[in-house]
Amino acid sequence: MGENQEIARLALDNRLRGIVQKSATFVCIDVIDSTAMKMGESEENVIFSFLAYQKMVESAIKAHAGQVMSITGDGVMSQFVRAEGGVDAAMDILNKLKQFNKETQLLKNPFRIRIGVNTGKVYVDAKEEMATLQILPSSAIDLAGYLQKYAQPNSACVSQFTVDQLEQMA
Repeated sequence: MGENQEIARLALDNRLRGIVQKSATFVCIDVIDSTAMKMGESEENVIFSFLAYQKMVESAIKAHAGQVMSITGDGVMSQFVRAEGGVDAAMDILNKLKQFNKETQLLKNPFRIRIGVNTGKVYVDAKEEMATLQILPSSAIDLAGYLQKYAQPNSACVSQFTVDQLEQMA
């Protein structure tokens, strides 16, 4: 093994110390055809409406003991320690969407969303639990995103893994 390979191996070994596997539930939310929603709208109305949407989503996530992992444009990925929290947050967001469209947002077209929910194992830094999920890739996160793409408009697609967790808790 060359010197550079040995240095790389030692750096990886050091980075992996303290990494533990945990179960978590991920909720991936996306606005359907957000680009078309913005066409012909004033910049102020777009900014106001999307910020209000993000605030509504973040509030529901936090209300159910979740953490927003990332917001990218019109998409949100969040994490929950318990499956129940993720499913409850998804339902809360869907239930609030009709009122949000009627009373809050300013665009001609209503917000329509899709939600994917999945529970699975992730690798986290034992010292910083939720803050470092990007250390190692996780199919649990990927599956939540995949399910979101196939959910019907204004609905949530929940994995069997999440359903199993809910049944175990009952």
